[in-house]
Amino acid sequence: MPGDLRVSFDALTAAATQLTSFVGQLPDRARAWCDDTGSPAVTAAIDEWAFWYSTELLRVQDEVASAADQARYVVQEMSAADADLGRAAG
Repeated sequence: MPGDLRVSFDALTAAATQLTSFVGQLPDRARAWCDDTGSPAVTAAIDEWAFWYSTELLRVQDEVASAADQARYVVQEMSAADADLGRAAG
C-alpha cells in the first residue's frame, strides 16, 4: 500500500478535527427532547441534523480507517527496515 505520507497525515488530521467537533453532540437525546415538546418544525430540523451527523460519522470513520491502514503499512515497512539493518550489522 505505497502512498504519500502527507496524504495519510492530512486525512488523520481532518478526521481528528471532525471527531472533535462531535464531542457533546447527542442526536438521540435531542430527538427525545423534540418528541417531548411536540414541535414538528423542531423535530424535522433535528431529524435533518441527525441524518447529517450520522453521514459525517460514516465519512470520518472511512478516513480514520484509511489513515490506520496507511499507518499499519508504515509500521510494517519500518519493522522490515529495522530487521534488514539488524542483519546488516550482525
